[in-house]
Amino acid sequence: MYERQALVSIDHPAVIKCYAAFQDEFHLYIVTEYCPEGDLYDCIHQVGPMLASSASFFGAELLSILEHLHIVAKIVHRDVKPENIMLSLGHLKLIDFGSAIPLLLENGDKDDDEGFAGTPEYCSPELLNENSQSATCDIWAFGCVLFHLVSGRGPFGDGLNDYLTFQQIITNEYTWSEGVEETAKSLVDAILKLEPETRLGCHEPSSVCHKEIMAHEFFKDIDWGSLHTADRGRNLNPNPNPNRIPCSKCNSDPFKGGVDLKRNMNVSHLEGELDSISDLNQVALHVSLDEAFERAGSSEEDL
Repeated sequence: MYERQALVSIDHPAVIKCYAAFQDEFHLYIVTEYCPEGDLYDCIHQVGPMLASSASFFGAELLSILEHLHIVAKIVHRDVKPENIMLSLGHLKLIDFGSAIPLLLENGDKDDDEGFAGTPEYCSPELLNENSQSATCDIWAFGCVLFHLVSGRGPFGDGLNDYLTFQQIITNEYTWSEGVEETAKSLVDAILKLEPETRLGCHEPSSVCHKEIMAHEFFKDIDWGSLHTADRGRNLNPNPNPNRIPCSKCNSDPFKGGVDLKRNMNVSHLEGELDSISDLNQVALHVSLDEAFERAGSSEEDL
């Protein structure tokens, strides 16, 4: 599978680190670093829309990740969404490369394995109209995530079935909530354009100028050089939102993430022990380690 190949080839502080991959008779597993604060979707739905300062920081981190994927790793993620963005010590970690494909093969052809991939609410119009998949699809999804950060909800779908969600996307029907800062609206509106080549930074289908997006006023206070090392703590600086969207998956502490640390093996304990399983080349689900070993009929002591 391409997922493991992609993960081990990417060296970026905001992409989830893969320590090992293994399988049993029924399942495929991936061992990754632990992200104690849950995913961005649960966080947004717990604390509500973020102020522009926090949304700008997280948006900048995500944009930095996409620049690395597209320019350095030559990968299209194809499923960028808040549920696939974890939080760790106040920073983002992009996960789930199960839908990722090479941006272009060496001969310039597209991957023959391309097909519909992603999540309906974050699919780009060109994917729905032409099954065209390139870096511009990730930029469209990036715009949707920004919308979600500052609005507390996604721009498309909002409880609709997939068909009606797709109709909203191909007609570009989205509306802003009151109180969203104008610079945030300006950036998202510049990205959520139906034609890929009219999106900010997207001049060619397979090429994105991320620096044009980074130069937008929304990111004027971002120090791009120290972005992934800044001490963020737990201060998301959310907007007060008495009408926040309830989320059954959220804990009372939005940074707790829903995974019990005691039920996960200490990665530092494993670092010297992983060679025996790291050569297995099949990966799939991001699961808690004790569940993985239970399904595989082994335990931490068996390593």
